[in-house]
Amino acid sequence: QMSENVRARTRAVEQALRARPSAAPVVAVSAAARPAAPAAPAPPAPVAAPAAARQVAGLGPIKELGEMARTMDLLWQREARSHIGHRVQISVVNSQELAGTLLEATDDGLLLEQAGGGTVAITYRRVQGIEAL
Repeated sequence: QMSENVRARTRAVEQALRARPSAAPVVAVSAAARPAAPAAPAPPAPVAAPAAARQVAGLGPIKELGEMARTMDLLWQREARSHIGHRVQISVVNSQELAGTLLEATDDGLLLEQAGGGTVAITYRRVQGIEAL
């Protein structure tokens, strides 16, 4: 799928370059009427990436990565709903494990009430695990 995507984008760019209007024919104009500097041709319009696509260095936008991330978000949300109101330990990417009472599992992430009374919001993309305590 990725190679088909790359080929389709390459064809779209090539077609955009071919469809650009050619330079205007040269017409003799007196020096007084000649502009100071020639205008640069307009660059071709960029090919827009789908809204859900994620950028990958060297490859560009890949729609499947956004779909996979959304699927994982839904799986973590479903897992978290069974723990609402209970004490849990949540493993978080690039952070220490957090423990507390799971207050809510929203579409965007989790709300965890810690022992000190503070509430922490955690996005699903950072969740690595949820365990009951």
